[in-house]
Amino acid sequence: MGCSHQGNCGLFSTISMNSALKVWQTFYCESDFAKCERYKRSLAGFSVPATLLPNGKMIEAQPAVPAQNKEDSVPAMAAQAVSSVTSDLSSYYVRARIARGADVDKEISNILQSMDISVDGAIRKAIPDNPKLECLILITDQVASNSIYGALPKIEALSEVTGIVKCIPLEKMDSLIGAAASAA
Repeated sequence: MGCSHQGNCGLFSTISMNSALKVWQTFYCESDFAKCERYKRSLAGFSVPATLLPNGKMIEAQPAVPAQNKEDSVPAMAAQAVSSVTSDLSSYYVRARIARGADVDKEISNILQSMDISVDGAIRKAIPDNPKLECLILITDQVASNSIYGALPKIEALSEVTGIVKCIPLEKMDSLIGAAASAA
């Protein structure tokens, strides 16, 4: 069951329109919404800033690019790029293919902790065409790129992990999407 506040959440409509932000929707709006800081503030009767992310972090939004015509019109926040404190910091979407039912969470957690990487959310998803594997998907807190990219080979070296671990910087991806929308 999804969050009961989706209809009134200013960030939900933005997330729904921006594929780079869909990860937040998966981890908070559709599953563990009780941990969402936006949800908690709303329940407590407090105002919810438009720049508050579900994990409680505030984003710094750049001015939206005005739409050229009615078809290009989207909510202002969907066109905004998220900037981090430094250009090297980003949250990351990390996806590893692991043996189904493998107990690697503690090992991966230890690797990430040794590199000062904290995890905002984790989920396992079945791989429909391969019953022997499943995906472990992680969302990290903001971290320097050298830390996350230093951790990936260690995770890939685990016997339960198959192939290359995919890693996407979320804030940089959002900036690229914003730039592409502006150029179009």
